Amino acid sequence: MRHIFTVIFFLFTLITFGQKYVINKILLTGNKQTKDFVILRELLFATGDTIDIADWHILQEENKKNLLNTGLFNFVTISKDSVENRLNAINISISVKERWYLWTYPILEHADRNFSSFLYFQEWQMINYGFFFEKKNFRGRNEILKTKIRLGYREQYGLLYRKPFFKHNENNGISYFFTYNRQHESSYQTENNYLAYTRSDQYIRKNYQSELSFLHRFNFYHYMSFTFGFASRKANDSLISLNPDFYGNNKLKILYLTAKINYYIDKRDIHYYPIKGYYIGITVKKYGLGIFDELNKYALLLEGKKYWQFLPRWTSATSVVLRKSSEKLPYFLNYGLGYGIYLNGFEYFVIQGSDVVVSKNMLRFNLIAQKISHLSFIPFKKFNKIHYAAYINTFFHAGYVRNYYPKIENNNTMENTLLYSYGIGLDIVTYYDKILRIDFSMNNFNHKGIYLHMSAPI
Repeated sequence: MRHIFTVIFFLFTLITFGQKYVINKILLTGNKQTKDFVILRELLFATGDTIDIADWHILQEENKKNLLNTGLFNFVTISKDSVENRLNAINISISVKERWYLWTYPILEHADRNFSSFLYFQEWQMINYGFFFEKKNFRGRNEILKTKIRLGYREQYGLLYRKPFFKHNENNGISYFFTYNRQHESSYQTENNYLAYTRSDQYIRKNYQSELSFLHRFNFYHYMSFTFGFASRKANDSLISLNPDFYGNNKLKILYLTAKINYYIDKRDIHYYPIKGYYIGITVKKYGLGIFDELNKYALLLEGKKYWQFLPRWTSATSVVLRKSSEKLPYFLNYGLGYGIYLNGFEYFVIQGSDVVVSKNMLRFNLIAQKISHLSFIPFKKFNKIHYAAYINTFFHAGYVRNYYPKIENNNTMENTLLYSYGIGLDIVTYYDKILRIDFSMNNFNHKGIYLHMSAPI
């Protein structure tokens, strides 16, 4: 009898393994604003394709991730059903819960480099206020339209339009933005690893910038963009007298064109808070194209991130960032660490230099597995169903900034030396790509503290 059951099980496995099904229809529900072709573009299958039933669960999960990573939906459900009178045919049903796409609200924000720095220095005059309008999924085509009118510490007027693809050419898109800002206060150099500021009753800086980008997607995970830009920057003489190298060579005004190429591979499972997968990116940017002859600099940025899940609730991640720039940079281009790239435990500091290397490493435990709750007291359907999860982590970060022209008198002791930090953190992750991070960090200069962030740790 045992041998009979073994034979039956073996025959059943042979029959089901490798069984092929033809996709008869793809049925979409819930996309009241999103056009069908926007959803269909993200799928790894199409009507008429043949799939192996043994691969169904993998296809189901990968397509769900693709749709969630568009940022258009809070929830996605994918299922299959047999087709009547057709033995080897299936219908695939995709149900989406769309997000709220129209955001119009007043601006009240800090103007510091990060929230932790703002809380530490408590420079309450560094407050921006104004009006912000954002239409995501504009026209139901996953386009983005933004306008901003911001007053206060750093005035800004801007417009952005992004069209990720054309309907009849789904691999190519376009993006354009311009911004004009002016301010009464500005940093002019770094002293003791902190930014030094100066203020004027007149506008101390005025900047105009515009960029036009051409977007290309090779496949679901490979992207490239070409960007061309124009910038005009002005400063008053009181700022330049404090730092003649602000724009370089005592200039009060600088005009230049830029060209940038960006290529990246993104195989992360969840873009805004990855658990598994990897990301590789390279960006090359040229400042000055020989037309105005006022700037001739370059910057190269390499990024690599890897995520592992080695146990059901245990994950790890590591990342490496390398930035190589022209050796002698004007102050306004001398980013180093503290602008975009940072190390935990160094949030209050700016370490300037042309070359930067950063390594981040993390071990993470899923303290609260993802849960879904219905908030009955919220009457709006796009907000009353939420998902949330919590993670605790321990981390070690290390970095180095090479400054070829250090100013010894400024006592910037964090330049040209090894930097590292370590600590523990708590991450709370919820819908609409929102993250709250609370970290306790200590660095090798014996600075320690609790820091708040609104983005993924790696």
